[in-house]
Amino acid sequence: MIVRGRRDMTVRDRRDKTVRGKRDKTVRGRRDMTVRGRRDKTLRGRRDMTLRGRRNMTVRGRRNTIIRGGRDMIERGRTDMIVRSRRDMIGTGRNNIKVRATTDKTVRGRRDKTMRRRRDMIVRRWRDMIVKGKRDMIVRGGRDMTASGTRQMIASGRRDMIVRGKRDMIVRGRKDMIVRGGRDIIVRSKIDKIVRGRRDRTARGRRDRTARGQDRHDSKK
Repeated sequence: MIVRGRRDMTVRDRRDKTVRGKRDKTVRGRRDMTVRGRRDKTLRGRRDMTLRGRRNMTVRGRRNTIIRGGRDMIERGRTDMIVRSRRDMIGTGRNNIKVRATTDKTVRGRRDKTMRRRRDMIVRRWRDMIVKGKRDMIVRGGRDMTASGTRQMIASGRRDMIVRGKRDMIVRGRKDMIVRGGRDIIVRSKIDKIVRGRRDRTARGRRDRTARGQDRHDSKK
């Protein structure tokens, strides 16, 4: 654990100081940081942990597991995210983190039941990572679950699709549902899309967007 002085802190570090039960201290995880495989209880109400680098970081004894934290390493700067895998996960940098998944890629420590044909999961963007955390959501897909070059994610032919969005909404819908991640959750489904028991108000009067290739405007709702 590296505890730096106040002069070495950034503005964000001064605001988020509570890490791993130690108050008023800033931990900059570099090469000797070990983080538990669960969300830090002291981060209640905080935004994230400032973790950089990936060497010697372990999650419950799993090797080659990337722990992604910090404002510049998580998707929308919401909370800390933990990438877990039974097999290897390779991180190549801050903005170029790639997942090399084997055929029996798991998300929550077991084989994903939605992947009946045991396809490889392809993740092309660092912001489309498969994550697990307290408030973070999991994108479950098959052969190609992300759109290349965009933030959109596709769950084609799957029953449930969980997408991390503006407020970590759990989106459950019909088949061939397209969910646009980011600031506005726009769901194209049946007439009324239900998000956590409520109609998605962010999609009110907006246009749907497809996730295939370029952003194309569809017809209005």
